[in-house]
Amino acid sequence: FSALPFRGLQGLTRLGIGGPNPGGSPKPADFENAGLSGDFSGTGGYNGSWCTPVVLRTGNRDELVLVESSQVAAYHPKTGESLWTFKGLPSQVFASPAVGEGVLVAMGHITPVGTKVIATKLGGTGDVSETHRLWEVNLRKECIGSGVVAGGCVFLITDGGFGVCLDLKTGKEIWQE
Repeated sequence: FSALPFRGLQGLTRLGIGGPNPGGSPKPADFENAGLSGDFSGTGGYNGSWCTPVVLRTGNRDELVLVESSQVAAYHPKTGESLWTFKGLPSQVFASPAVGEGVLVAMGHITPVGTKVIATKLGGTGDVSETHRLWEVNLRKECIGSGVVAGGCVFLITDGGFGVCLDLKTGKEIWQE
């Protein structure tokens, strides 16, 4: 799981992000008593999110974007208010989102083996699952680490050490080696 104390960013909300917490939306973190309670993680189990959120500027606002169990969600960094959601990920996610060129790429584990990769345009309000979806693909390999967006591509690494390059606009595989 991930805990986010935003001390270096003035005015941002401090949130504790639950790991194994299906639908694991951010909740206020009790950092002062963390040693006493010792658990921000939710309900336990294999499903949930182990990613680190990103804070990014979209249009004229900042967004705290988190790949949660089954969805990507953006929150207002100062208030924690939900800005938008994108549904359609598996319930087990490991990687932080890859962001670049106005696109966010997220991925999750497909049982028994594989990775579902989705791409969405940034921004919007409410449920943007249909209006902002660019593409989705299912890969036969496990991609656990976070991807990188560069030069019109998203680059992923599999757990077996293979590199995978997908076209950022279409999701079509360009190469794998």
